[in-house]
Amino acid sequence: MSNQMALLIMLLLLSTAFGLYRKRTEGRIKITSAASPQSQVQPDSTESRQPTQRREAATMTSPEVRSFAPKLKFGRALGTDVTLVQFSSAFCQPCRATRLLLEDVAASTPGVAHIEIDAEAHLDLVREMGVTRTPTTFILNGRGEIVGKSVGLPKRVEVMNVVQAVAANA
Repeated sequence: MSNQMALLIMLLLLSTAFGLYRKRTEGRIKITSAASPQSQVQPDSTESRQPTQRREAATMTSPEVRSFAPKLKFGRALGTDVTLVQFSSAFCQPCRATRLLLEDVAASTPGVAHIEIDAEAHLDLVREMGVTRTPTTFILNGRGEIVGKSVGLPKRVEVMNVVQAVAANA
């Protein structure tokens, strides 16, 4: 009986740790190495998060997947300064909230466009871009280069900070 109790406690600890990790990383924008140093925007001023975020950014995308420009053939133009590309699916509740947030940011900020891509209809692009969950949002600069990525519902303030930093460097 004590072995089963120890196993149960270990399972509870592991699932709690995973839940805390998931809560901490959900919706956080990871800045890619393609972004300029000025656009290394933090959602808050906590200094301890900077090294972690830069390390994640350096390994986020492979060198050959840095630009969306040739891949986008969806009849929508890229924004002059920033484009928010959202991968979503039909039955995804956070996708709806992300869509509303990104559409609002695009409507309220000149030079910003929002493009939503149905992940189920574009599985080849989903695989190529390494999308594992919806919603996934890529932030592109005016040249179509990926400068940030968020998995899950991003926070408005963080999106606005990154959009302003990227637009300022355009």
